[in-house]
Amino acid sequence: MKIGVISNTHDNLPAIEEAVKIFNSVEVGLIIHAGDRNAPFSPTKFAAAKAKIVGVLGNVDGERDYLKVKAKELGIELPGDFGGNRDRRN
Repeated sequence: MKIGVISNTHDNLPAIEEAVKIFNSVEVGLIIHAGDRNAPFSPTKFAAAKAKIVGVLGNVDGERDYLKVKAKELGIELPGDFGGNRDRRN
């Protein structure tokens, strides 16, 4: 399986759209977002991805609770800062 890794998208919607196009074109099966999306609207641009998406929160991700809600609505796994049981802040 091919894995795509991305981070620090910082609400740059055109860059997210381009990354999703690239991931889809090379048939990535899993996308890992290593944090710093910023606003909760940002993950909506990942909806066009044909891969499973997992990620963690970054230090500049705002509105963390709503970001988790939006991610869940989109089928994106976003457990928190570190993922799994290691996340002590969320």
